[in-house]
Amino acid sequence: MSASHLLKPGRYPRYVGLLFWHTWGRLRCRRAGIDPAPGLRLYGLPIFDSARRGSIRFGRDVTLCSRSEDTALGVSRPVVLRTMTPEARISLGDGCGLSGTAICAANSVVVGARCLFGADAMVVDTDFHPLHPEGRWRAPLSAAGSRPVSIGDDVFVGARAVILKGVHIGNGVVIGAGAVVTRDVPAYAVVAGNPARIVHVDSRAIDRSAALDNASTTAAEPGS
Repeated sequence: MSASHLLKPGRYPRYVGLLFWHTWGRLRCRRAGIDPAPGLRLYGLPIFDSARRGSIRFGRDVTLCSRSEDTALGVSRPVVLRTMTPEARISLGDGCGLSGTAICAANSVVVGARCLFGADAMVVDTDFHPLHPEGRWRAPLSAAGSRPVSIGDDVFVGARAVILKGVHIGNGVVIGAGAVVTRDVPAYAVVAGNPARIVHVDSRAIDRSAALDNASTTAAEPGS
């Protein structure tokens, strides 16, 4: 009996499949030098590549979905988390969820807490190749432009959106499906298009955030 037949989704009850992905996925984590944090949930097998080249870290309760059977839109690939240099790092905060998402770092990609990435979204901090055509085919990665990417808390990234190098995304941002983000996005903005532009700012969320910050500051003051 072939391995592909044994791994067909409908062959076993769902809990058996979840147990398989959980066990084998955690082994794959450790093989790549990743510590699988508490609450890690795997649907299908992601691709991890960090062994001897950079670091990948998870917060608590991260979910990685690599199977079309387990997400409404389906995915065209498994989750891919890849560091491409010894100094590179990828960090996912508590409660993040990724569906068929690819994150490649030559420098740094840091994602805050409770961020959701729709089907086939991409985040990269490098151009991979130099812009000049001469020698592009065989140029080392160091010849390509690379700048860190940072994503705040509670960000939603729509299906097939792309976040490019050097971008900072504030808390509570919504990135529309298929958007290409090439510049910083302020907190609680909604962006869409190619290149992505601000189409809405949630002023009420900004007010709530400011009120919470003020309350925290007051509580921390001596004698309060």
